[in-house]
Amino acid sequence: MAKKENTILAIDVGANSLKMAEFLMPLSGGMILTGYAIEEYGEEYAQGEFLDGFAVAYRKMLANNHFSSKQVRVAISGQAAFSRLSKLPPLAGQREQLAKIIEFEARQTVPYPMDEVAWAYQLISHSISADESSSVDDAEALLGGNELEALYVAVKADLLSQVTDVIQDSGKDILSIEIASTATFNAATANHVGENACEMILDIGGRSSSLIFLERGRVFIRPIPIAGDAVTQQIAKEFNISFIDAEELKRRQGFVALGGAYEDPDSEVAATISKICRNVMTRLHGEVNRSINLWRSQYSGKKPEKLYLCGGSSIIPYTPHFFCEKLRIPVEYLNVFPIAVIADDVDKDKLKDVAQLFPSLLGLGLRQIANCPVQISLMSKSIKQDEALRRRKPFFYASAISAIVCMCLLWFGLNQRTNYDRQLYERSLGKYKEIKAQADKVAAAKSELDSAVSDYDAALSLIDKRDDWTKLIMELERVMPDTMWLTYMEPFNDITQSRRVVGSAAGGVDPMMMMMMGGMAPGGGARGGNTTMGGMNLAPSKLIEMNTVEWIVIEGHSLVLAGGIPPETILQENLNNSEYFAGGDSDSFKYEYTQGTDGSMNVTSFRICLRLKDSLAQD
Repeated sequence: MAKKENTILAIDVGANSLKMAEFLMPLSGGMILTGYAIEEYGEEYAQGEFLDGFAVAYRKMLANNHFSSKQVRVAISGQAAFSRLSKLPPLAGQREQLAKIIEFEARQTVPYPMDEVAWAYQLISHSISADESSSVDDAEALLGGNELEALYVAVKADLLSQVTDVIQDSGKDILSIEIASTATFNAATANHVGENACEMILDIGGRSSSLIFLERGRVFIRPIPIAGDAVTQQIAKEFNISFIDAEELKRRQGFVALGGAYEDPDSEVAATISKICRNVMTRLHGEVNRSINLWRSQYSGKKPEKLYLCGGSSIIPYTPHFFCEKLRIPVEYLNVFPIAVIADDVDKDKLKDVAQLFPSLLGLGLRQIANCPVQISLMSKSIKQDEALRRRKPFFYASAISAIVCMCLLWFGLNQRTNYDRQLYERSLGKYKEIKAQADKVAAAKSELDSAVSDYDAALSLIDKRDDWTKLIMELERVMPDTMWLTYMEPFNDITQSRRVVGSAAGGVDPMMMMMMGGMAPGGGARGGNTTMGGMNLAPSKLIEMNTVEWIVIEGHSLVLAGGIPPETILQENLNNSEYFAGGDSDSFKYEYTQGTDGSMNVTSFRICLRLKDSLAQD
């Protein structure tokens, strides 16, 4: 089986039948016919819209035949297309105006709105005076004094879309679309038809015929709306039978009457059909003569020297004889098979019966391996978009691959970075845990240290405060004059808390008696349950109850000397210079005294409240 990459499937969408042929393109060159199929549309589509019949026949042919090619080239029946050859004004030195002039001529030539058709053109150049003419598809050769012609071909866009949609739905790639007449022209040119003289090809189809003029590369195509169906319709009308029955009768007994002195056949039916065929062929001959006159008068063509026949209705017996008699030129069937090789598995006997249908198919296959004289391609907008997309596919694939590679590189980079960051995080987490453990140990040691320091500071504070009272008493002893001595001392937060009054010390014992009894002597013992400190009675309950001490109440006696400074005045002055006592002003020094009785006038009793600069703690 041939490989898809080296094959092409040619499809000729006719008005009455669908033809397919698959060609193999060897690397050595040429083409090989490997298979073909022909399918008529059926009775229900005989006189109706051929597109419905085409869709049914196409799917049926693909299902019944093993065509392996994915690439196809399509030819549309001349009945569904419009073609016209138009002369262009001289363009020597005006090549930049070529496109505008061609489009203007197309709008004037094509009988449909341009937005409703798919159209294309082929430029043809030939010398006005020389014998040779050439067909080109590039404006580079259109210089000098050559005459320019444009072959316009147009097909309704909706019809073209319906055909291409059916083909594309089957998974085929359409390489080109043209009309059957141009494909036949290319196949005939490849077989040297019209190479040295003007020759004609008459393609007699089912619903229409096409007359093609070939003259040294020039081409003129004229569709003629007279073909085999005209014979069938006349037979159906003459015998009052259906179109299908009339078609069958035409194929069995139809032939072109010879006319003149020839004897009619014995069968009246056959004689009637032969006369109908001759009448239709006479009408067709009249159109051929008008086409020849048009070719020679308007396009300066030469008189045709030979006629080639092809098409499904061209095999009606005596058709070549009829046109040879009428045109007085040689007439024969067009054989295009010399340009192709027929595969061994193709039944050549069956192929002979349908050989007249192959010129357009071979012309389509020829487009795959050679630059043909006419390379018109009618592509719908959707096909052009698909073709443009197909051309861009490599770039899309390259872009997609590049994007995938970039994404893979990005993923690889991110993955590597993520792994590195994860490892870094794990190492950092391990270090953090180690440092955290050490920090916890340090915090625990710090807590223990703070606790020890706190205990030490508390102990040190106690040690520092241990001799506060001693220092206070020593300071009090320093600031007191020699003429004053104490009998009682009591600390207070507030001086109003003191309930001690002069004369009540030692359980109501007279202070003078306490002094005389040695109550102020240093190291004296306890009296009345009080503690003795430096000869002073302290109230233990008072000391224990207090937390802080701001005032000190002292009681005692003073000796008043005649003419001397009062002892309390000296005390006040000394208090102003003391670092323990607030001073001797009225706010910090409260003084009460009692004059002694007769016989002791120079001895007084006093009660003094002294404010401390800084309160002392009493635990």
